[in-house]
Amino acid sequence: RDFASLPPTANIPWSDVVYAQMPGEKLVGYTVPPQVGLRVELSQQGRSVLKHQAIGPALCKNRPGYVTEVNPERDAVMVQWEAADRSVEGSSGWYRVGAYGEYTL
Repeated sequence: RDFASLPPTANIPWSDVVYAQMPGEKLVGYTVPPQVGLRVELSQQGRSVLKHQAIGPALCKNRPGYVTEVNPERDAVMVQWEAADRSVEGSSGWYRVGAYGEYTL
């Protein structure tokens, strides 16, 4: 499919997108094994996926975080974010690192 002509708010299932790793990008779960303590930031795909969610805009500013837990399938991780923005400070959540073909970190 050609997604270039769609509006940025179009609902595109990631299973229909062939994701190309950006130059210099190391994707957790793809090129880097997920492990507790790993310092991470959102990947290009992660920024695209999360920019319309409530916490997304703050995390899209390349704020770092740390992996605090890896699920048994090793395709999702819990991340504790560090952020200067008080509304995000100390926030954490699960992020896909291979689940459903998404590599958000």
